[in-house]
Amino acid sequence: MIDLPNKEKEILSGLKDFQKATVERVHQLFTTEYSRVLVADEVGLGKTMVARGVIAKTARYHRDQNDNLFKVVYVCSNQNIASQNLNKLRIDHRITLDGLSDTRLSMQHLKIFEDEFRQEIQENYIQLIPLTPSTSFKMTQGCGSVRERALIFAILKRHEFFEPYLNEFEIMMIDSAYKSWTPWKDEYDNRVETCDKNADGEYLKTMHLKIDQFFHENPGFQNEFMDVCTIFKEQGDPGKRVEGQTQVIQKLRKMMAEASVDLIDADLVIMDEFQRFPELINAERESETAMLASKFFNNPKTDNSQVKILLLSATPYKPYSTLEEISESGSDEHYKEFMQVTDFLFEKHPEHKQEFKRIWDDFSTSLSEATQDFAMILAKKQAAEDSLYKGIARTERILEEDTSGFNDATVDKVPLQITEDDVASYIEMDRLLQEVGLKDRVPVEYVKSAPFLMSFMDHYKLKEKITHEIKRNPVNARFKNPLLWVDRKVIARYGRLRETNARLTKLKEVALSDGADRLMWIPPSLPYYEFGGCYAGMNSFSKVLVFSGWEMVPRSIATLLSYEAERKTVGELVRRTPKKRRSKAYKYFAEQRFPRPRLTFTIRDTAPANMNHLTLLYPSVTLAKLFDPIDVLNRGLTFEGIKGEIKEKLAKLLAGLAYESNTDETRRDERWYYMAPLLFDLEETIISNWFKQDALLSADGEEEQKKGEDLAGIAKHFEVLREVFHEDSLPVLGGQPDDLLDVLTTMVLGSPAVCALRLMKDADRDIIPHVIQLGKTMIDRFNLQEMTSIVELQYAKGAHWKGVLKYCVDGNLQAMLDEYAHMLLEEGGLNRMEPQKRNKRLMDVMMTALKSHSASLNVDTYQSFQKRVSSDRSDKRDTSIKMRTNFAVGFYDKRNADKSMDRKDNVRLAFNSPFRPFVLATTSIGQEGLDFHYYCRKIMHWNLPANPIDLEQRDGRINRYKCHAIRQNIANRYGGISFDTDVWNEMFSRANEMERDDNTSELVPFWSLPEEKGKGIERIFPVYPLSRDGAKYNRLMKILALYRLSLGQARQEDLLEHLLRNGVKEDQLNELFMNLSPFVKEKSTENIY
Repeated sequence: MIDLPNKEKEILSGLKDFQKATVERVHQLFTTEYSRVLVADEVGLGKTMVARGVIAKTARYHRDQNDNLFKVVYVCSNQNIASQNLNKLRIDHRITLDGLSDTRLSMQHLKIFEDEFRQEIQENYIQLIPLTPSTSFKMTQGCGSVRERALIFAILKRHEFFEPYLNEFEIMMIDSAYKSWTPWKDEYDNRVETCDKNADGEYLKTMHLKIDQFFHENPGFQNEFMDVCTIFKEQGDPGKRVEGQTQVIQKLRKMMAEASVDLIDADLVIMDEFQRFPELINAERESETAMLASKFFNNPKTDNSQVKILLLSATPYKPYSTLEEISESGSDEHYKEFMQVTDFLFEKHPEHKQEFKRIWDDFSTSLSEATQDFAMILAKKQAAEDSLYKGIARTERILEEDTSGFNDATVDKVPLQITEDDVASYIEMDRLLQEVGLKDRVPVEYVKSAPFLMSFMDHYKLKEKITHEIKRNPVNARFKNPLLWVDRKVIARYGRLRETNARLTKLKEVALSDGADRLMWIPPSLPYYEFGGCYAGMNSFSKVLVFSGWEMVPRSIATLLSYEAERKTVGELVRRTPKKRRSKAYKYFAEQRFPRPRLTFTIRDTAPANMNHLTLLYPSVTLAKLFDPIDVLNRGLTFEGIKGEIKEKLAKLLAGLAYESNTDETRRDERWYYMAPLLFDLEETIISNWFKQDALLSADGEEEQKKGEDLAGIAKHFEVLREVFHEDSLPVLGGQPDDLLDVLTTMVLGSPAVCALRLMKDADRDIIPHVIQLGKTMIDRFNLQEMTSIVELQYAKGAHWKGVLKYCVDGNLQAMLDEYAHMLLEEGGLNRMEPQKRNKRLMDVMMTALKSHSASLNVDTYQSFQKRVSSDRSDKRDTSIKMRTNFAVGFYDKRNADKSMDRKDNVRLAFNSPFRPFVLATTSIGQEGLDFHYYCRKIMHWNLPANPIDLEQRDGRINRYKCHAIRQNIANRYGGISFDTDVWNEMFSRANEMERDDNTSELVPFWSLPEEKGKGIERIFPVYPLSRDGAKYNRLMKILALYRLSLGQARQEDLLEHLLRNGVKEDQLNELFMNLSPFVKEKSTENIY
């Protein structure tokens, strides 16, 4: 049984102070009969963690009230989010997560009865039940899932009304799932029978009563059902729908959903990002969805108490409606949605609901007049705030004094440099339209947004019109214009493309300047020693997030920026290669691309041929112990000092090795590079136990098994090490290479496997295969053409594998992995796992991020377009070129929701890793529900949005908990403290002590820092000179600074203009902000007393 009082203390102690204050406020409202509360904290402030605290506190409260079982229903938009967040809401590993495989309300009745007889649920007291609105409350769309229909059939076949129609009824319920029907039908038939037996017949008795009640309330349904069965009897076939079938199934689904609502008896309902399904709280209750939701929310519990409802959303209503939007939609969405939310929150308190509207109207009137005494306006504002605070809690960074707000950060809005080609692109595109006979004009925003318009305007109506006209009336080759199309021949030879778009040129300056094309990962915020090689001087480098309103922008950025990075690396290596040695492989479009992978594990004549490559893969325990980051930081050692100490230790280790000398000691034996670390480890228990295993490289859930050959090659190389390790006689070795100490030192500091092993807490033999696989995944990255070229260009002399080791040392690989691990351990709750599980999970997440591959995109050229529109279409192959997207990626596809969700996860994982891609260009699809803050502090607004709140939403993607800018500043301020065991946790702990006073919340230092010189979020607005962009930007900034004071007001833009015209001063405007922060209010009360 869970010790709930101690669990509550444990959970609350892990929250930040402002989160804890919100939990206490929610509990206070819940226990004073305000059963509906909205937590509307700003994006990225941890609303899920607040919900976790509410569960712990409310569960303990219910147990004290002698409740037998505490049911939490978690409502979110899809199963992916449910799976992700339920683990955070699960306050103890013993708590049952119910129904992760299916989140349909219509199936909960079975689970409810089954759970009555599950001992572990009763013992653990808390039950988590996920629901998704699209599958739970919307019963008038589609016929549900095959599992849902199988359960309905299993119950209804046992009801006397349906028995005469079982054949036709089964065909009806099979619908189009005739292949998967039988196993699901059998499973649910058995579950229903077992459940009813365990319940002594109460389950089916209850469900049959619900069915009879449904028949009574829907007298025409039985005839509808019989009519459909008649059609099936006469002509119906499995898989072919007949008239009336869908409607009957939908009504049956609704009947089962209502039965579940009557039985579920939830104690706490958490609605996450509920603005995505607003019909659930629509007070008008006109739709079936709204009515079913209303029944769910308002059904009295078995003890006649009210279900507690916790709503979570940073944007519970549209934050701001512009006059233009009001004019276009004919509705003031902000005001309408605000009132809908407050109506729902206070629905159970009609007296307060009425009082709130009166107070709010009074405040609104005083604002609109703005001629009253300001003290009177302020008093009415306070009354409105107090009334609203009975239903809403909201924490915002802007309410924390002396911390960076939106306008305080670095803003780059220097006018772009326009070239002749920028202007010529517009002229040539306009000429094209005229020559094909179109009267359309080229939208200027198109030309400002993307270069080579004809190559990137896929799916745009303008290009479709051009295509149609040219097919109808073929024209000559005058359209072969280098300003309108990317040039395949130029790309093939890694030539420089023309600069025809000032915004893209600006992005290249931001993302590709100072040799950024030679970086494999983002430089760590706290390097353990001075950067070297291509990382020298790159301390401030950051990923870049680009937002645009046009789909062509992510496509053009992803392809052209990635091409430019590849041109500067692979193309540069090609140019340095003598022309006589160049083959077709040296071209961009070659199937077998240059350069070929250098880090392979081949077998020649049954023997391993690349043993020295194990210097990157063998996780030497001895070498891992020779470098302690905390020790070198505390002593302030320089890079040369670190190397000197490591070499000294290595020299002693080498001197102590027992081996038999080769007869010719003058010949340098390169086996020393991989043999020395192995011989150092002869007494290491972890290595000894690992070598005793049959399969050296086996790991749970291992995808590499599919690759077979590569893994087998590596395994054979490690078998050589195993033989040496278990050999009774001394190894026979020749003379030591002159650079052996240097190479071993680079292994200590930069071997991927050694650095990965150093990450592990309480490492054992089982983690070794995972460590090797992470090292192998990094080697795969180094084998990509760009990285192979970078190492060749940077370290031209010597073996390639030695260059890779030097690259890892120059880039502070260990510091990078440690910082990345710190972020991953916190986000996924890995730091709460047992060490062995934590280690494996950490390795798996890192490997998954490194394995994320960007797709190539099809790009139209003049030749492919001409072939497509020609009258001779005998060859229908797509001849557009494929351009790789490695340095930058685009995210914009809305066409397939499921694939889009998977792609969201992959894009987020890759961009939140320190590795490439370094630029993410997205449309509004990436504006909500994703965080990209791990390694990105630069955001580029390609096109200015119409609504200023979109700027804040975009900003919220990277301005989050322990974001890149925060970590860089923390490292800069506290990187010199004395460390004990955990560098990053200790720096943040010290900052938490030094940066705050008693009245400052723990937003500082985890989300923001008091204003000082340092690195901040950089916002880049690529504004064209003499355009309207400048004025539009100024207007957006003005509204963004003030919109909060128009919360819940009609025609916000008019109101703001009115206040400014009537001379309300800036400090007075600040006093009109609604402060709904529990932490601030709590501190205000303390200061009074």
